[in-house]
Amino acid sequence: MTTRNGGSHLLYADPDPIYRRQVSSVFEPEWTVTAVATADEAIEHLDESIDAVAAADDLPETGGIEFYRSVTTEVESVPFVLFAATEDVDRLRRAFRAGVDDVIYKQRAPGTTKDAAAENNSGGGRAGDITDGIVGLRNSLESVEEVSADLNGITLDVSRSLMGAAPDEVDMKTEWALKSLAEEIDATQCLIYEVDDDRPKLELTHGWTGDLPDDEIHRAAFDLGSESIPTERFPGFDDQLSQFEPACIDATRLEDAGERPAATGGDEGGVATVGSAAASVATDRDEGTLLALPVVIEWQLSGTIVITVDQPREWGEDARQRLQAVGELVGHMERRRRQRQALERQNEQLEQFASVISHDLQNPLNVISGYLDLAVETGDVSRLDPAVDAADRMSEMLDDLLTLAREGRAVGETEPVELEPIVEEAWENVETHDASLETAGFEALDPVEADASRLQEAFENLFKNAIVHAGEDVDMRVEADGGTVYVADDGPGIPADKRDVVFEYGHTGGDGTGLGLAIVRSIIEGHDWEIDAAESAEGGARFDIDLGR
Repeated sequence: MTTRNGGSHLLYADPDPIYRRQVSSVFEPEWTVTAVATADEAIEHLDESIDAVAAADDLPETGGIEFYRSVTTEVESVPFVLFAATEDVDRLRRAFRAGVDDVIYKQRAPGTTKDAAAENNSGGGRAGDITDGIVGLRNSLESVEEVSADLNGITLDVSRSLMGAAPDEVDMKTEWALKSLAEEIDATQCLIYEVDDDRPKLELTHGWTGDLPDDEIHRAAFDLGSESIPTERFPGFDDQLSQFEPACIDATRLEDAGERPAATGGDEGGVATVGSAAASVATDRDEGTLLALPVVIEWQLSGTIVITVDQPREWGEDARQRLQAVGELVGHMERRRRQRQALERQNEQLEQFASVISHDLQNPLNVISGYLDLAVETGDVSRLDPAVDAADRMSEMLDDLLTLAREGRAVGETEPVELEPIVEEAWENVETHDASLETAGFEALDPVEADASRLQEAFENLFKNAIVHAGEDVDMRVEADGGTVYVADDGPGIPADKRDVVFEYGHTGGDGTGLGLAIVRSIIEGHDWEIDAAESAEGGARFDIDLGR
């Protein structure tokens, strides 16, 4: 054992005495070195004073990877480097999968035995082969230890800041957290993408990006930094992230990123092929310019935290875990915020229901009671016609209330659908009297991702609204133009000062229930679209549905 006061403490396990002596020689005096011959001896010396562990891959009675697993059961987050005798791709893959921070080769010439190495070290001319490998081991451990220490501090600061954020500070502090992480590790981008459950896409929720050219390689190859990325284009999504595994890619290996190649699925070896670039990049690795870590919440892939750098670097297990923890913290906070917003909407909805029930339903109920009393007093049942009309109005209002209470903003499963048949079927389901419908522009509109049943209900309510307020002979036109669908009529229109309130619960400008347009809005916004009221070319009402394209 070689020890000194202060500095970092290395535990080194290797059956080769030449390497044990050389490691002590190269690491001192900056490091304290405890050098042992077996895994059992190493475990005996393993305690909180150890700052890093390195081990040969040919330990007696156990391999280096198995020894690493034993170390992780004894201590947490200690950097571990495997000092392998020869290059072996399978061993390298298994080591990184197990969580080893790095693998360094002893650089012994092929065929060199331990006896020959000892001879070389004593003057046979090959001491440099041994020393070079040990210097590489030292550089690796210092790098791993430095990154671990830096990330430990910044992730702790970030976590404290995020957990202490008020609801209106979450976005600001999340952006600060990503910027702080990026600056600490010299990243060019640090982004959070969320998995869209209804569509095969990843949506950008938060991110920090440095000054990058438009043709930056990660942007060109994968659209990284875009608001939305199809999952089949996102590197390593199917083979790694979907399996809760990190994806690490060296984008500098892409041959033709400037052509904006599209990523496709990987093969059994975990290789993602990038289409027009005709290049393959390994995603099952720990060295690269892009690191995508899964954000897993309640055993579901919620999203990913993505970091990019200019030059390939090693991403050790400790660094990956800390970065992933930040991503999952952001994911949890985003989910909490959305749940809180949903709860606020539900509370608002309950208040609106109470208002409708206590006020709007009271009017037709008073009409019914009054005319029933009159019929009882006079015996004249012809006086009951207004009561029947009021009862029908109450029935309509209750149906609309039940629709809102049961379904609210939510839509069911979506699929690609053609809009024009939905519009035409909605018209057939409404009592249109002498009204007419004209459609235009749908032949140029691609299918939309929608819940066809609920979307049809929205158009039915728009048609009913027009017939109620514009008359039974209203002429209607539904036109698709680009990413917007216009529903227009030739009626009296909506006053400009009322266009912002017509979608509110209970608002009615005539004989309607005041809930039809509220239902329309809930359905449209449930599809992540937008709807606004405007004036038609004929001076009537027009409703503009923005499909988000």
